[in-house]
Amino acid sequence: MKVIKRNGSIYELNVDKLKTSILNSASDINILLTQSDIKLIVNQVFHILNTIDKNNKSRITSTYELRGIIHYVLVKHGFKNVASSYMDIDFRK
Repeated sequence: MKVIKRNGSIYELNVDKLKTSILNSASDINILLTQSDIKLIVNQVFHILNTIDKNNKSRITSTYELRGIIHYVLVKHGFKNVASSYMDIDFRK
């Protein structure tokens, strides 16, 4: 799956970066996510991306869409505080 950044560059979605970003967001608010939690979240994110992309395998997602999906999955699985922390990432830089 390819992702287009805000600056227009396109890159391959890196699962490890996605996991690290979620773990860091949880850590920032002193919440510990287990490997099972991370696996569930990442699998659900990819399930949604694959469902959206079902008819167009060459489709490129945006960082905006990806962040929205990650936020949705976190909230759906009871990690509302982590979702809020995740969405605040850009403002902390």
